[in-house]
Amino acid sequence: MNKIFLSIIFALSFSARSEECSSSIKSKISKAGVQTLQCQLMEGLIEDSSVKHVLVIKDEGMEGRGIGVEIFHESDFGKAIFQDYGLGQVLGHFMLNSKKSNLFVKDIDNDGINEFGFNVLNERTALFFLYHFNKKEKKFKEVDFKRKVKGEVQTMNRLVSSIDFPIEIDSDQIKVPYEKDKYFVYKLIDGNYYSDQE
Repeated sequence: MNKIFLSIIFALSFSARSEECSSSIKSKISKAGVQTLQCQLMEGLIEDSSVKHVLVIKDEGMEGRGIGVEIFHESDFGKAIFQDYGLGQVLGHFMLNSKKSNLFVKDIDNDGINEFGFNVLNERTALFFLYHFNKKEKKFKEVDFKRKVKGEVQTMNRLVSSIDFPIEIDSDQIKVPYEKDKYFVYKLIDGNYYSDQE
């Protein structure tokens, strides 16, 4: 599968501050054989919004761990405070307010801490991951999505869709296509995404 490099369009809450990493930061986090796809210097990822962190999305290739995400303190690149790997083969895109994007940043639950999300592609499916900082557990975790299935509510920690039809995100909902022009709609209610479609 060919890698697709897309222009970055950000959805930021009013309190969010985000900018592309400087060449100095990029050189510090670079490793041989690892391709940095996204690097953002950001505020508002943990409780103290004044502290800056570096969010990195990497590609370690098919023989490595594939697409992964890491977060570092701006002043310390020796050890990531969060990392998750093996998420997919290629960094993909989604539609954000009707425009192509490959990074989502927003305080969806109005707690002063920004969530972040991105889409990855495999051979037949696309996976959308959304992460937030859990204040109680003091660590980053995947945001849960809830949907009714045969009358029972199921919880998922990622959204699965076809690679042919990108997920669509606007201010208060996420539309997950399962056929052309047919969607499961997850609405943002009290900081969580729910779908009541069977």
